Amino acid sequence: AWGALPVPLSPLPEGAAGYLVDFMRENRQANPLVCLDEIEKVGTSKHNGRLWETLLTMLEPTTARCVTDEYLLGPVDYSAVNWVATANDLRDLPKPLRARFTIIRVGEPESRDFDRIFTNTLQDIARDLGTESWALPALPPEIVEGLRRQFRRNPGSLRQLGVTTRSLLQLEARAQMDNGIASRYFH
Repeated sequence: AWGALPVPLSPLPEGAAGYLVDFMRENRQANPLVCLDEIEKVGTSKHNGRLWETLLTMLEPTTARCVTDEYLLGPVDYSAVNWVATANDLRDLPKPLRARFTIIRVGEPESRDFDRIFTNTLQDIARDLGTESWALPALPPEIVEGLRRQFRRNPGSLRQLGVTTRSLLQLEARAQMDNGIASRYFH
């Protein structure tokens, strides 16, 4: 996220190097992979430095070799850092920023993708709970079919599918607890 950049969105404690410098130093790694999620949603305020301007400096190979860290009072070489950014909409991103990334467009999921996405959603929920998806309560087929119909109406809403599935699993776990058969992994 943005906290990895040398100019953070929120103030750093007095006398602190940028987060990315700290990460590179602590891990003795000059080429970390930095993922900038939903880059288009970052504000353009100049408070604590304008993020896009700082990012442009770090994405340009020539200037990335010698970025001044204000705490260290010296140059830091970011030229080996690997950058990945995600965006839902590119229209508000400055042209120079877009020019420094290879843009790969990923289409919205389609209703035919439900089974794979639902399986992945269950795996994500299980991982969050520290277990395997087989240990989650099984949802009745009519409930899964209802989720499928909802997804068919709005296939782009993966977050909503996840929230709804988690809620339904919690209800199913409570029902199983009432019947004395709840999984010990689900709370």
